[in-house]
Amino acid sequence: VCAINALQGMDMDLKTGRSPFAMNTAGLSGPAMFAVALAAVWRIARGVSIPVVAIGGAASGEDVLKFLAAGAEAVQLGTAFFADPGLPGRVPTELGEFLDARECPDLEPLKPRWRHAAEETP
Repeated sequence: VCAINALQGMDMDLKTGRSPFAMNTAGLSGPAMFAVALAAVWRIARGVSIPVVAIGGAASGEDVLKFLAAGAEAVQLGTAFFADPGLPGRVPTELGEFLDARECPDLEPLKPRWRHAAEETP
């Protein structure tokens, strides 16, 4: 399951009263939708027994970790590349630093703890 990609957004030109987009609406992506995508991944991962791929707003290693903590098995990075072309090199470094600080060889030992904590959330 891939969750969630872009949200539908719109803008309005107050001079013309029309949308600047040919189809009136357009996809909203990037960091503006991270919190919505994180909540969706958390809800979906709790309800399915197949892998969930998080899509939407991740712009750092910390964002990737949050998606994994919410139940994602993988995370797609997209729009953030436009603002930060160095992101593909930085995210693995940030993930490595996170693991080194916890003396973990990989993320697997942390996943059960994250899942248990998420289940306690009202």
